[in-house]
Amino acid sequence: MSDAPARSRVARVQEFLRQVGNKDVAKTLELLSPDVTYRVVGNHVLAGMFSGRDAVAAHLVAIAQKTSGHFDPFKEDDLMVGVNHVSVLVNIRMQTPVSVLRTRLLFLLRFNASEMIDQVTVFFEELGAVERFYDSRRSDGL
Repeated sequence: MSDAPARSRVARVQEFLRQVGNKDVAKTLELLSPDVTYRVVGNHVLAGMFSGRDAVAAHLVAIAQKTSGHFDPFKEDDLMVGVNHVSVLVNIRMQTPVSVLRTRLLFLLRFNASEMIDQVTVFFEELGAVERFYDSRRSDGL
């Protein structure tokens, strides 16, 4: 892969991360393929598989609502660019009215032939802490 597509993908990923936790999801949706899939691991209220732009938009709005707009990816620790994927390890700060959590998330994003993000998977360094932070359990185990 030449440097130009890699730089473009990195810029798209960074823009995506700036938009996560924002209730206005229009900019985020412009980065996503219409058939995007978005998977959040864990056993908490925001975990699951979301397919299509509408489902992903609803999920992103739910993050903003659950964190009162305080989902802040403030530092990228590491970033790797592959043939079709970009992975980024991000320090984040999330806040609800009663708690604050600082942790790291790994975002794995896949790009399609049109250079749109068509798959996102989110992993947590401290899944238990995230589950306690959201304080709501799911039964499907995703």
